[in-house]
Amino acid sequence: MKGESVRRFHLVFCVALLAAATATSAGIAAKPMRSPVLSGPIDLPAGLVCSFAVHGEVVVNRQILTVFSDGSSRATGEFVAALTNVTTGKTIKLNAPGSVSLSAPDANGVVSFKGTGQNIYFFGPGELGANAPGGLFLLDGLTTYQFDANFSTVPGSVQHHGGVVDLCAALS
Repeated sequence: MKGESVRRFHLVFCVALLAAATATSAGIAAKPMRSPVLSGPIDLPAGLVCSFAVHGEVVVNRQILTVFSDGSSRATGEFVAALTNVTTGKTIKLNAPGSVSLSAPDANGVVSFKGTGQNIYFFGPGELGANAPGGLFLLDGLTTYQFDANFSTVPGSVQHHGGVVDLCAALS
């Protein structure tokens, strides 16, 4: 069930981007399509990314999704979120203005993800390596990983170069 919540988030995020990418690549050969990135609240159960449940709210979202004719996409713009430790009520507000890019799916349905700048990431148990716990992070720098056709993180694909803030520790 824990991995299912992460896959569901990845699924919602990626399906929206990939659906737009597919529609655009089929209909408009050269001109990129731009639209707002839709987002809403998220609830992460205890044990998924932190030992306690986390609630996330979007405070500011001025992100724009650009979908290119090759099926790849990129989201850029201002994004601010508030994360709350549901047990204690402690809340932190985070500015995450980094950009996110997704490749078009390859022949096996694998999508490459690239985040640059400051972004909020969460990973379920096992997604950062065999037997690794889940985690919630503010990463600043270059982050790459891949999703398979089921929107699960490809084992061993997560790479990060830059600063790391453990948000579970910050919310404790």
